[in-house]
Amino acid sequence: HVKVSARDVELYNCYTNQVESSLEELEIDEEVPLDKALGNKHLNFRIVFNDKYKVEGGDAMFFVIHPLHELGEKYQRNLSVEPISLDSRIVSLAVNGEVPGKEQLFLNTLIKQYLDVSTASEHGMTLQTLKFIEDQLNSESDTLSEKMRAYLLDKRVETRMALASVVTDKTVVDKPYTAMGGEPVSPLPEVVYGLAIAAAFLSVILITVLKDVWRDTLITAEDVEATTKIPLIGTISHAKKREQNAIVAHARSAVGESFRSLRVNLQYLTLNANASVIGITSSRESEGKTFCSVNLAAVMAYSGRRTVLIDTDMRRPRVASYFQIENRKGLSNFLVGDGSIKEIINNTEHKGFDVIGSGPIPPNPIDLIGNPRMEELIQSLKQSYSTIIIDSPPLGYVSEYIILMKYTDANLYVVRSDYTNRKSLKRINKLLDREKIGNFSILLNDVQPSKESGNYYAYGYGYGYKY
Repeated sequence: HVKVSARDVELYNCYTNQVESSLEELEIDEEVPLDKALGNKHLNFRIVFNDKYKVEGGDAMFFVIHPLHELGEKYQRNLSVEPISLDSRIVSLAVNGEVPGKEQLFLNTLIKQYLDVSTASEHGMTLQTLKFIEDQLNSESDTLSEKMRAYLLDKRVETRMALASVVTDKTVVDKPYTAMGGEPVSPLPEVVYGLAIAAAFLSVILITVLKDVWRDTLITAEDVEATTKIPLIGTISHAKKREQNAIVAHARSAVGESFRSLRVNLQYLTLNANASVIGITSSRESEGKTFCSVNLAAVMAYSGRRTVLIDTDMRRPRVASYFQIENRKGLSNFLVGDGSIKEIINNTEHKGFDVIGSGPIPPNPIDLIGNPRMEELIQSLKQSYSTIIIDSPPLGYVSEYIILMKYTDANLYVVRSDYTNRKSLKRINKLLDREKIGNFSILLNDVQPSKESGNYYAYGYGYGYKY
């Protein structure tokens, strides 16, 4: 079933290689047996399938009739002519194509045409000689001596005999055949598979490189060190979902070991302090500031240091929820004069580990933090505790932490892997350059472990962990 539907059609004559006319519209819808030709006033052709092609019922196919000059250019590109050796007069012809039978037919026709042209060339030279003799005999017959005339008559006989036996000195050594036993020469399956694997490999590398170039988040310790002059004091391994709102400092896991290693590193920053005050902040929410504050306080207490954790984030307090304690009375109550220090301290299950919640959310947190009673609280707690951990509001939004820094011996800035952007560190870099902050260290939180040689490694300090 042959269908053609087109508008503004140019009628091309394949024999003259010219467009002879045009049609506004051409519609053909005919059923033609495979062994018959389709013939009408516009088209006349027959479709012949090669032996390897199987026609399935209902398959839709299309074909294009190319102009002769395009086909000629195509075969010129695909045809190669090379001598079989430097000293040989034998040349090898080869052509690449999709249909072996068609390409063999092309080579056979090309060789035949070449031989015919060569023969015609030899034939033409003999004809020119014969014509010259005939002209001499006809035009100068009265003045010839056939001694001259006899000579020309003999040459005419010889030339006519030569004309009858003209053959070219070119010959075909081998008839065209399909190379490689009929197997495809291109594309070779192994080459295609190799290129596909190489392309996939390069794509992964390219995507990884581009992702690394375009990403704006900090992922590794190297990223942090390349973005800020503030020292990196440690890294905290990724906590599983069940660990993210729990105390894991005592756990025998990567995240637990991370906090134990952090405790050791912090001791070097606070060696000269009888009672050290450690402030913990971050650039924004969801970076793990409170998680790190709670677990650092816990690991300090587990090491034998009497520790108190203060929740000074009176905008989004979260410390109380870790210990299932009520937050009805806390820091905000004390700062406004509603209660004593003893009344706002909550004991935890672990001896020597206490918590002060934020208390009711006040309308003016920053004014309360600057209240003189805040200094009174810190100085009083130093008499009873070896370590005071302050969970502070994010540094990026409000300025409470700048006020609290006058009480701290060490300050930790929590950065969450693959979440905190580089601009956050640039902001704190400016504060450092302006000398508005001091004694700061970066704590990289939530670093994903990598699997290597069957063992799990994580960024962090301690037993078997890389950093």
